[in-house]
Amino acid sequence: MTKLLGKLFDNFDSLKCFIKEYEETNFVQLGIWHSLKLETQKARSQNNSKASKLKMAKKELVYCTITYKCIHGGEFKTTGNGQRKTPSFKQNCPFSLKVNLSRNAQNLVITNIAPDHNHEISETVFKSLPRQRQLSDDQKAEVKEMLYLRCNKKLVRKHMVESTGKNVLLKDIHNLKVIKDSNLESTIKYLESTGGYVEVVAREGKLEGIFFQDEIMKNSFKQNPELVLLDATYCLNSLAMPLYILMVINGNGQGQVAAVFILAHETSVNIIKMLEIFKTKNPDTSKIETIFPDKVFSYVSSMSFLLLCYYCVSFTH
Repeated sequence: MTKLLGKLFDNFDSLKCFIKEYEETNFVQLGIWHSLKLETQKARSQNNSKASKLKMAKKELVYCTITYKCIHGGEFKTTGNGQRKTPSFKQNCPFSLKVNLSRNAQNLVITNIAPDHNHEISETVFKSLPRQRQLSDDQKAEVKEMLYLRCNKKLVRKHMVESTGKNVLLKDIHNLKVIKDSNLESTIKYLESTGGYVEVVAREGKLEGIFFQDEIMKNSFKQNPELVLLDATYCLNSLAMPLYILMVINGNGQGQVAAVFILAHETSVNIIKMLEIFKTKNPDTSKIETIFPDKVFSYVSSMSFLLLCYYCVSFTH
Protein backbone atom coordinates (compact mmCIF):
# COMPACT_ATOMS: atom_id res chain seq x y z
CA MET A 1 0.00 0.00 0.00
CA THR A 2 2.93 2.39 0.63
CA LYS A 3 3.61 2.21 -3.12
CA LEU A 4 0.48 4.29 -3.61
CA LEU A 5 1.95 7.25 -1.72
CA GLY A 6 2.96 9.96 -4.14
CA LYS A 7 0.83 8.59 -7.00
CA LEU A 8 -0.15 11.48 -9.29
CA PHE A 9 -3.35 12.14 -11.21
CA ASP A 10 -3.68 14.64 -14.06
CA ASN A 11 -7.36 15.29 -13.38
CA PHE A 12 -10.24 14.28 -11.14
CA ASP A 13 -11.62 11.83 -13.73
CA SER A 14 -8.40 9.80 -13.65
CA LEU A 15 -8.59 9.74 -9.84
CA LYS A 16 -12.16 8.42 -10.02
CA CYS A 17 -11.05 5.67 -12.40
CA PHE A 18 -8.25 4.72 -10.00
CA ILE A 19 -10.65 4.57 -7.03
CA LYS A 20 -13.08 2.38 -8.97
CA GLU A 21 -10.29 -0.01 -10.02
CA TYR A 22 -8.99 -0.09 -6.43
CA GLU A 23 -12.46 -0.97 -5.12
CA GLU A 24 -12.98 -3.79 -7.63
CA THR A 25 -9.49 -5.23 -7.09
CA ASN A 26 -9.60 -5.14 -3.28
CA PHE A 27 -13.35 -5.82 -2.84
CA VAL A 28 -13.94 -2.67 -0.78
CA GLN A 29 -16.28 0.25 -1.32
CA LEU A 30 -15.05 3.77 -0.68
CA GLY A 31 -16.81 7.08 -0.38
CA ILE A 32 -15.76 10.73 -0.10
CA TRP A 33 -15.62 11.51 3.61
CA HIS A 34 -14.30 15.08 3.34
CA SER A 35 -13.44 17.31 0.40
CA LEU A 36 -12.68 20.89 -0.55
CA LYS A 37 -13.14 22.20 -4.08
CA LEU A 38 -10.60 24.46 -5.78
CA GLU A 39 -13.12 27.22 -6.42
CA THR A 40 -14.15 27.26 -2.77
CA GLN A 41 -10.55 27.41 -1.57
CA LYS A 42 -9.73 30.17 -4.08
CA ALA A 43 -12.54 32.30 -2.69
CA ARG A 44 -11.23 31.77 0.85
CA SER A 45 -7.57 32.43 0.00
CA GLN A 46 -7.68 35.58 -2.10
CA ASN A 47 -5.44 37.54 0.27
CA ASN A 48 -2.97 34.94 1.58
CA SER A 49 0.07 33.01 0.41
CA LYS A 50 -1.98 30.14 -1.05
CA ALA A 51 -3.68 32.37 -3.59
CA SER A 52 -0.90 32.26 -6.20
CA LYS A 53 -0.61 28.48 -6.01
CA LEU A 54 -4.35 28.01 -6.41
CA LYS A 55 -4.40 30.28 -9.47
CA MET A 56 -1.94 27.90 -11.14
CA ALA A 57 -4.16 24.87 -10.51
CA LYS A 58 -5.90 23.27 -13.49
CA LYS A 59 -9.69 23.40 -13.31
CA GLU A 60 -9.78 19.70 -14.36
CA LEU A 61 -8.48 18.81 -10.89
CA VAL A 62 -11.78 20.09 -9.38
CA TYR A 63 -10.62 19.49 -5.80
CA CYS A 64 -7.63 20.60 -3.75
CA THR A 65 -8.17 17.97 -1.06
CA ILE A 66 -10.23 14.76 -0.78
CA THR A 67 -10.38 12.12 1.93
CA TYR A 68 -11.82 8.72 1.02
CA LYS A 69 -13.03 6.30 3.68
CA CYS A 70 -14.50 2.82 3.66
CA ILE A 71 -18.30 2.80 3.74
CA HIS A 72 -17.96 0.93 7.04
CA GLY A 73 -16.06 3.88 8.51
CA GLY A 74 -17.47 6.09 11.23
CA GLU A 75 -19.57 5.19 14.22
CA PHE A 76 -23.32 4.73 13.99
CA LYS A 77 -25.26 7.00 16.33
CA THR A 78 -28.89 6.14 16.84
CA THR A 79 -31.51 8.81 17.41
CA GLY A 80 -33.97 6.34 18.94
CA ASN A 81 -34.27 4.83 22.41
CA GLY A 82 -32.55 1.57 21.44
CA GLN A 83 -35.62 -0.66 21.59
CA ARG A 84 -35.39 -1.54 17.92
CA LYS A 85 -32.19 -2.59 16.20
CA THR A 86 -31.33 -0.30 13.29
CA PRO A 87 -29.18 -1.78 10.49
CA SER A 88 -26.12 0.26 9.52
CA PHE A 89 -22.93 -0.16 7.46
CA LYS A 90 -20.93 1.87 9.98
CA GLN A 91 -18.43 -0.26 11.93
CA ASN A 92 -15.77 2.36 12.73
CA CYS A 93 -13.46 0.98 10.02
CA PRO A 94 -10.09 2.82 10.17
CA PHE A 95 -9.33 2.77 6.42
CA SER A 96 -8.66 6.17 4.83
CA LEU A 97 -6.96 7.53 1.72
CA LYS A 98 -6.11 11.22 1.44
CA VAL A 99 -5.48 13.12 -1.79
CA ASN A 100 -4.15 16.70 -1.95
CA LEU A 101 -3.11 19.24 -4.54
CA SER A 102 0.51 18.70 -5.62
CA ARG A 103 3.18 21.35 -4.92
CA ASN A 104 3.14 22.64 -8.47
CA ALA A 105 -0.70 22.63 -8.44
CA GLN A 106 -0.79 20.60 -11.66
CA ASN A 107 -1.82 17.25 -10.19
CA LEU A 108 -3.69 15.51 -7.43
CA VAL A 109 -1.42 13.32 -5.31
CA ILE A 110 -2.00 10.60 -2.70
CA THR A 111 -0.40 11.92 0.49
CA ASN A 112 -1.63 9.47 3.13
CA ILE A 113 -3.20 6.01 3.33
CA ALA A 114 -4.33 3.84 6.25
CA PRO A 115 -4.94 0.50 4.48
CA ASP A 116 -6.36 -1.66 7.28
CA HIS A 117 -10.01 -2.71 7.63
CA ASN A 118 -11.78 -4.17 10.69
CA HIS A 119 -14.42 -6.21 8.87
CA GLU A 120 -14.75 -9.13 6.47
CA ILE A 121 -13.53 -8.48 2.94
CA SER A 122 -14.61 -10.84 0.17
CA GLU A 123 -15.92 -10.76 -3.37
CA THR A 124 -19.29 -12.14 -2.21
CA VAL A 125 -19.78 -9.39 0.37
CA PHE A 126 -18.58 -6.74 -2.10
CA LYS A 127 -21.07 -7.79 -4.79
CA SER A 128 -23.94 -7.70 -2.30
CA LEU A 129 -23.39 -4.00 -1.51
CA PRO A 130 -26.01 -1.57 -2.89
CA ARG A 131 -23.70 0.21 -5.34
CA GLN A 132 -22.65 -3.06 -6.98
CA ARG A 133 -26.28 -4.20 -7.22
CA GLN A 134 -27.41 -0.94 -8.78
CA LEU A 135 -28.88 -1.26 -12.27
CA SER A 136 -28.24 1.15 -15.13
CA ASP A 137 -31.03 3.35 -16.46
CA ASP A 138 -31.56 0.99 -19.41
CA GLN A 139 -31.68 -2.03 -17.11
CA LYS A 140 -34.16 -0.27 -14.82
CA ALA A 141 -36.33 0.53 -17.83
CA GLU A 142 -36.25 -3.14 -18.83
CA VAL A 143 -37.36 -4.20 -15.34
CA LYS A 144 -40.16 -1.63 -15.35
CA GLU A 145 -41.41 -2.91 -18.70
CA MET A 146 -41.52 -6.47 -17.36
CA LEU A 147 -43.28 -5.36 -14.17
CA TYR A 148 -45.73 -3.35 -16.24
CA LEU A 149 -46.53 -6.55 -18.13
CA ARG A 150 -47.16 -8.15 -14.71
CA CYS A 151 -44.27 -10.60 -14.93
CA ASN A 152 -43.47 -12.59 -11.81
CA LYS A 153 -40.96 -10.57 -9.76
CA LYS A 154 -38.92 -13.62 -8.78
CA LEU A 155 -38.48 -14.52 -12.45
CA VAL A 156 -37.64 -10.89 -13.27
CA ARG A 157 -34.95 -10.95 -10.58
CA LYS A 158 -33.54 -14.23 -11.93
CA HIS A 159 -33.41 -12.78 -15.45
CA MET A 160 -31.57 -9.65 -14.30
CA VAL A 161 -29.05 -11.66 -12.26
CA GLU A 162 -28.29 -13.85 -15.28
CA SER A 163 -28.19 -11.00 -17.82
CA THR A 164 -26.22 -8.44 -15.76
CA GLY A 165 -24.10 -10.64 -13.48
CA LYS A 166 -25.13 -8.41 -10.57
CA ASN A 167 -26.40 -9.77 -7.27
CA VAL A 168 -29.84 -8.18 -7.68
CA LEU A 169 -32.11 -8.74 -4.70
CA LEU A 170 -35.87 -9.14 -4.75
CA LYS A 171 -36.20 -5.91 -2.77
CA ASP A 172 -34.32 -4.08 -5.56
CA ILE A 173 -37.07 -5.18 -7.96
CA HIS A 174 -39.78 -4.16 -5.47
CA ASN A 175 -38.21 -0.71 -5.05
CA LEU A 176 -38.51 0.15 -8.74
CA LYS A 177 -41.65 2.16 -9.19
CA VAL A 178 -43.80 1.22 -12.15
CA ILE A 179 -46.18 3.67 -13.77
CA LYS A 180 -49.63 2.19 -13.48
CA ASP A 181 -51.22 2.24 -16.89
CA SER A 182 -53.94 -0.10 -18.10
CA ASN A 183 -53.55 0.99 -21.73
CA LEU A 184 -53.28 -2.18 -23.82
CA GLU A 185 -51.73 -0.19 -26.68
CA SER A 186 -48.57 0.40 -24.61
CA THR A 187 -48.14 -3.34 -24.16
CA ILE A 188 -48.64 -3.99 -27.86
CA LYS A 189 -46.15 -1.27 -28.81
CA TYR A 190 -43.57 -2.82 -26.51
CA LEU A 191 -44.01 -6.27 -28.06
CA GLU A 192 -43.94 -4.82 -31.57
CA SER A 193 -40.74 -2.93 -30.73
CA THR A 194 -38.99 -6.30 -30.52
CA GLY A 195 -39.69 -6.81 -34.23
CA GLY A 196 -42.29 -9.53 -33.79
CA TYR A 197 -45.87 -10.08 -34.93
CA VAL A 198 -48.55 -9.36 -32.33
CA GLU A 199 -52.27 -10.01 -32.55
CA VAL A 200 -54.79 -9.26 -29.84
CA VAL A 201 -57.97 -11.31 -29.55
CA ALA A 202 -60.89 -9.58 -27.85
CA ARG A 203 -64.55 -10.39 -27.45
CA GLU A 204 -67.20 -7.83 -26.53
CA GLY A 205 -64.52 -5.33 -25.66
CA LYS A 206 -62.70 -7.67 -23.27
CA LEU A 207 -59.25 -9.13 -23.75
CA GLU A 208 -59.21 -12.87 -24.49
CA GLY A 209 -55.59 -13.37 -25.48
CA ILE A 210 -52.40 -12.10 -27.12
CA PHE A 211 -50.44 -14.00 -29.79
CA PHE A 212 -46.74 -13.27 -30.32
CA GLN A 213 -44.11 -14.55 -32.76
CA ASP A 214 -40.82 -12.90 -33.70
CA GLU A 215 -38.61 -13.70 -36.70
CA ILE A 216 -36.40 -16.11 -34.75
CA MET A 217 -39.46 -18.12 -33.71
CA LYS A 218 -40.86 -18.02 -37.25
CA ASN A 219 -37.59 -19.25 -38.77
CA SER A 220 -37.27 -22.00 -36.15
CA PHE A 221 -40.65 -23.40 -37.18
CA LYS A 222 -39.90 -23.01 -40.89
CA GLN A 223 -36.72 -25.06 -40.54
CA ASN A 224 -38.25 -27.79 -38.35
CA PRO A 225 -42.03 -27.99 -38.90
CA GLU A 226 -42.51 -31.77 -38.63
CA LEU A 227 -42.90 -32.06 -34.83
CA VAL A 228 -44.66 -29.44 -32.70
CA LEU A 229 -44.80 -29.53 -28.91
CA LEU A 230 -47.50 -27.61 -27.06
CA ASP A 231 -47.61 -26.86 -23.36
CA ALA A 232 -49.01 -24.25 -21.00
CA THR A 233 -47.04 -22.66 -18.18
CA TYR A 234 -48.82 -21.17 -15.21
CA CYS A 235 -47.99 -18.69 -12.41
CA LEU A 236 -45.65 -16.59 -14.58
CA ASN A 237 -47.66 -13.40 -14.03
CA SER A 238 -49.72 -11.87 -11.25
CA LEU A 239 -52.95 -12.35 -13.22
CA ALA A 240 -52.39 -16.13 -13.35
CA MET A 241 -53.00 -16.10 -17.11
CA PRO A 242 -51.57 -19.26 -18.72
CA LEU A 243 -48.74 -18.82 -21.20
CA TYR A 244 -48.88 -21.30 -24.07
CA ILE A 245 -45.67 -22.25 -25.84
CA LEU A 246 -45.43 -23.85 -29.27
CA MET A 247 -42.04 -25.51 -29.64
CA VAL A 248 -40.14 -27.41 -32.34
CA ILE A 249 -37.05 -29.63 -32.14
CA ASN A 250 -33.99 -28.78 -34.24
CA GLY A 251 -31.47 -31.17 -35.76
CA ASN A 252 -29.44 -31.21 -32.54
CA GLY A 253 -32.41 -32.36 -30.51
CA GLN A 254 -32.79 -28.95 -28.88
CA GLY A 255 -36.16 -27.33 -28.28
CA GLN A 256 -36.83 -23.98 -29.95
CA VAL A 257 -39.83 -21.72 -29.33
CA ALA A 258 -41.99 -21.32 -32.44
CA ALA A 259 -44.67 -19.02 -30.99
CA VAL A 260 -46.29 -18.03 -27.70
CA PHE A 261 -49.71 -16.84 -26.66
CA ILE A 262 -51.36 -15.85 -23.42
CA LEU A 263 -55.02 -16.38 -22.60
CA ALA A 264 -57.37 -14.56 -20.26
CA HIS A 265 -59.81 -17.48 -20.48
CA GLU A 266 -58.59 -21.01 -21.19
CA THR A 267 -61.33 -22.22 -23.54
CA SER A 268 -61.22 -24.35 -26.67
CA VAL A 269 -62.59 -21.39 -28.66
CA ASN A 270 -59.68 -19.17 -27.63
CA ILE A 271 -57.10 -21.91 -28.18
CA ILE A 272 -58.48 -22.60 -31.66
CA LYS A 273 -58.33 -18.89 -32.47
CA MET A 274 -54.67 -18.69 -31.45
CA LEU A 275 -53.78 -21.78 -33.47
CA GLU A 276 -55.62 -20.32 -36.45
CA ILE A 277 -53.43 -17.23 -36.19
CA PHE A 278 -50.36 -19.45 -36.04
CA LYS A 279 -51.52 -21.34 -39.12
CA THR A 280 -52.23 -18.12 -41.03
CA LYS A 281 -48.81 -16.63 -40.28
CA ASN A 282 -46.93 -19.88 -40.96
CA PRO A 283 -47.67 -21.57 -44.32
CA ASP A 284 -45.42 -24.49 -43.37
CA THR A 285 -48.07 -25.83 -40.97
CA SER A 286 -48.98 -28.14 -43.87
CA LYS A 287 -45.70 -29.96 -43.16
CA ILE A 288 -46.62 -30.80 -39.56
CA GLU A 289 -46.58 -34.55 -39.02
CA THR A 290 -47.06 -34.77 -35.25
CA ILE A 291 -48.33 -32.51 -32.50
CA PHE A 292 -47.33 -33.56 -29.02
CA PRO A 293 -49.38 -31.80 -26.31
CA ASP A 294 -48.98 -31.95 -22.56
CA LYS A 295 -50.40 -35.19 -21.17
CA VAL A 296 -53.10 -33.32 -19.23
CA PHE A 297 -53.99 -31.01 -22.10
CA SER A 298 -57.78 -31.12 -22.24
CA TYR A 299 -58.28 -29.35 -25.55
CA VAL A 300 -56.36 -31.68 -27.85
CA SER A 301 -59.20 -31.69 -30.39
CA SER A 302 -58.58 -27.97 -30.86
CA MET A 303 -55.43 -28.88 -32.78
CA SER A 304 -57.12 -31.18 -35.27
CA PHE A 305 -57.28 -28.66 -38.09
CA LEU A 306 -53.49 -28.33 -38.04
CA LEU A 307 -53.16 -32.00 -39.04
CA LEU A 308 -54.37 -33.85 -42.09
CA CYS A 309 -56.03 -36.55 -40.01
CA TYR A 310 -58.40 -35.58 -37.21
CA TYR A 311 -58.73 -39.25 -36.24
CA CYS A 312 -55.02 -39.45 -35.42
CA VAL A 313 -55.26 -36.52 -33.03
CA SER A 314 -58.35 -37.86 -31.27
CA PHE A 315 -57.02 -41.40 -31.09
CA THR A 316 -53.58 -40.56 -29.70
CA HIS A 317 -54.95 -38.46 -26.86
